[in-house]
Amino acid sequence: IDLKVAERAIPTAIFESEPSIKEKYLKKWLKDASMKNFDIRNILDWEYYKERLGGSIQKIVTIPAALQKCMNPIPKIAYPDWLHKRIKANDDKFKQKDMKHFFQVAPKNEVRAIEDLATMGVLSTQAAQKMKIAKAQKETEKLHFEKYSKIEDCPKPESE
Repeated sequence: IDLKVAERAIPTAIFESEPSIKEKYLKKWLKDASMKNFDIRNILDWEYYKERLGGSIQKIVTIPAALQKCMNPIPKIAYPDWLHKRIKANDDKFKQKDMKHFFQVAPKNEVRAIEDLATMGVLSTQAAQKMKIAKAQKETEKLHFEKYSKIEDCPKPESE
């Protein structure tokens, strides 16, 4: 039958009903008055279910295997067309690198390198001065936080 899947749907409860009711409605729904065999195995669209199972196996097994550069573990189920293009793009040796590739987080003890730029004359003395002030303020905030981490430790406000 050349209908959409939703239009071909048959309630499964019909197969548990009385034979006369089952035959009547199956003939009506399948639009085949000459139908004699009402076994569910003869009515099912097996190609549809094979396609659905194949798609699920692709998602769960074959596509992840291909992305991990493994051989297809289930050769009967072919890779989708788009997968070859994606693997080729991932393996391209001329692919432009991401900007993250060129930068990395500096360790905390390498903050002095910026101060060294000021002494070398790369940064203006005014910018170096601002950086020293910002660093001192940060250290003061850290000390205050350590000293007054509990509300009981905070000084009481002065009343007027």
